[in-house]
Amino acid sequence: MKKIAAIVVSIFALVGLTSNLLVSKYPWYCQKADGTSSFPILQDQCHRLGLRSTPPEELDWSTCSRVLPAPIPIAVGENIDLSARFLPPGTVEKETGKKHLLGTDRLGRDVAAALITGCRTSLLIALLAMSLALLIGGLIGGTAGFFGNALRVSIPATLFSIAMMSYGIFLLMHGSVGWVPFSLAILGLFIPAQKKSKIPWESMVMRTIEIFDSVPLLLLLLAISAVVMQPSYAGIALLIGLLSWPRYARYMRAEVLRLRKIEYVEAAKISGEKDHQVFIHYILPQVVPVMLVLFTYGLGSTILLESTLSFLGIGLPIDRMTWGTLLAQSRLNFNAWWLAVFPGMCIFFLVLSLNHLAESRQQRL
Repeated sequence: MKKIAAIVVSIFALVGLTSNLLVSKYPWYCQKADGTSSFPILQDQCHRLGLRSTPPEELDWSTCSRVLPAPIPIAVGENIDLSARFLPPGTVEKETGKKHLLGTDRLGRDVAAALITGCRTSLLIALLAMSLALLIGGLIGGTAGFFGNALRVSIPATLFSIAMMSYGIFLLMHGSVGWVPFSLAILGLFIPAQKKSKIPWESMVMRTIEIFDSVPLLLLLLAISAVVMQPSYAGIALLIGLLSWPRYARYMRAEVLRLRKIEYVEAAKISGEKDHQVFIHYILPQVVPVMLVLFTYGLGSTILLESTLSFLGIGLPIDRMTWGTLLAQSRLNFNAWWLAVFPGMCIFFLVLSLNHLAESRQQRL
């Protein structure tokens, strides 16, 4: 089962990485009657990356002697045709000759193209969100477990940093530059304060984690989504990552507390090594495998969460083609079973495979 799960995850990852090559109105290869050849789809990708100043020219494919089209030769998001809405799988349009292997949605867009594009969207959001949560949670939990309450922070500096970070997140959600508030938030942690105005770091971290755990994550996302209108890919990933760090911080703190009492760590401290050297050389290598297991579990949870937000209509805009928006469209027409079955199967197999890989790794540890 582990090999099957790894193969399934690899297939989804490969589809997500090559989605722009699988779904495109430009062909892979075109040879004209005069013998010249071109690769329009590669030219289009170079234009998107800024390596090419002009997009590929609109070629008349009928004048080409050889054409190798993309597997799904359509333009994602530009193929809105209300006359082709809710077509069942395998339908061929009489006017255009397009074949929809998995049917169309309520706007006449190809479901197969939406599944491929949605795979890239789900994986990208999940990787960005969990990487951010792992970075923040690992840093906070690691320092809380290693230094404990011996490390104290200033109350005014903490409140100032939280205010600046919240303002920076608000700016990023609305597409503005938020690096100045984030910089001020980091500098605010170094504001000097008297001993009476300082609080123990570990106690503050644990109380913060308890506050986050007392409110369901989905409820927090619903409340914040009411303020942030039409979030982007980065906005959704940033929001989920900033609300998911307590899980990583709790596990990181627990592992560091366990490892710092081991004999070789105590011996390293007695030998005169500095705290950061002990943490990097002796504790961090033992913690990384455990956190990677939690990271893999988090990928599956984030994919489910992003699909839930899109299904409820508070995630990405409705014009974005994602697995969640396809599931939401199935409520408009119960006869369009393919809008629920195909994206539901993608979510099921990907999340199940990720969780199985994480469970196998956990059993090995």
